Amino acid sequence: MKKDLMKYENECRNMQENIKTNLNKLEKIALITDSYELIEEYLTNMIINERKEKKEGFQFRIGAYSEFQNNNEIIKQIYNHENILIVFEQIKNDNINNEDFDD
Repeated sequence: MKKDLMKYENECRNMQENIKTNLNKLEKIALITDSYELIEEYLTNMIINERKEKKEGFQFRIGAYSEFQNNNEIIKQIYNHENILIVFEQIKNDNINNEDFDD
């Protein structure tokens, strides 16, 4: 069991480094700083507009924008060198009732 845990920890660290590397490449290409804040602001504005307009399917779109916000926050945490295992534990705790996160 401990061997499996160490294997998963190593895989997570490798994924984290891969994500950081690719995010650095994307940031250089886009020449944008603070892109996470820009994305957060954009998604927040989209949610506000959806709530005001209430066009057909707006609740679904709000849910999707909220999920994008959550993903943006996760990527931001990983990029800011936060421990990916702690990030995953937070995700699990936030989604404890979701069957995808069953132990």
